[in-house]
Amino acid sequence: YTVTVPLSGGLFKKDTAPGAGCFRQRQVGRVNLPAVLSRLRVPALRKRKPGLDSFRNMLNTCRSIAVQSGIGLEKEIRAKDRQRREEGITMALLEAWREVAYNSKADKKQMQQFWQDYFLVEKGIYEQLLANPDEVVSGTVKELAEKYEIPVQTMVGFLDGINDSLKEKNPLETLEEDTVVNLGFDKEMLYRNMVDAKADWLYNLEGWNSIFDEETRKKLYLEAKKMNTIIKPKKIGRNDPCPCGSGKKYKICHGRTPQLEQELQEMLAGQEE
Repeated sequence: YTVTVPLSGGLFKKDTAPGAGCFRQRQVGRVNLPAVLSRLRVPALRKRKPGLDSFRNMLNTCRSIAVQSGIGLEKEIRAKDRQRREEGITMALLEAWREVAYNSKADKKQMQQFWQDYFLVEKGIYEQLLANPDEVVSGTVKELAEKYEIPVQTMVGFLDGINDSLKEKNPLETLEEDTVVNLGFDKEMLYRNMVDAKADWLYNLEGWNSIFDEETRKKLYLEAKKMNTIIKPKKIGRNDPCPCGSGKKYKICHGRTPQLEQELQEMLAGQEE
């Protein structure tokens, strides 16, 4: 991994060698220093004096910042797995994923960065799946992780998200690296679930245009919006005519008891269907 260290700003003198520019590469770890500095605005780092010691101190500080910002989250996952193995604690892959992904005790910024990174990975996998929607991708969890060039833990997260849209569900609770899984999805169900999850970066992917026409996408979109919509029954005034058609006031007809009210609601619901 590479860290890009700016030579200007009081850290080092600007390199004047032809083509050198104002950056120098150092093999020190998975940290993009300018991005971290610009995002967190740490002026103290720019006041350090030039020299090897200040360079080391600066890198140590940036490593700490990087972990807090979520850049080191993947390392944290691996460290927890290693600690569990050393302590003889076994945990299913899905449980391990959810412990990290839905950790309420984790730093808020760290979790935001974690999900931003995950959503980019998720989008990339769906782009490949939608390019060949009739192909059923299958293999072990580890093989699929290698296919999409992501960690096994992240692959488990993707399997967790897509499972409700699959024609044949995967055994999430008992997943191991050598468990054979499939990604054969139901197109309409997947689209509706993406809309229901408000994942506009997924249901607006270009791949959907070649699977459904605009009218079908609009229909599926409306269906998805209605799935979790609770329609409250219209309130009936006590002196209004009873909707049953008896001609009596509601209060002396189906409004007399809760049982009659329930009977009326069921009758009205049947008429709507």
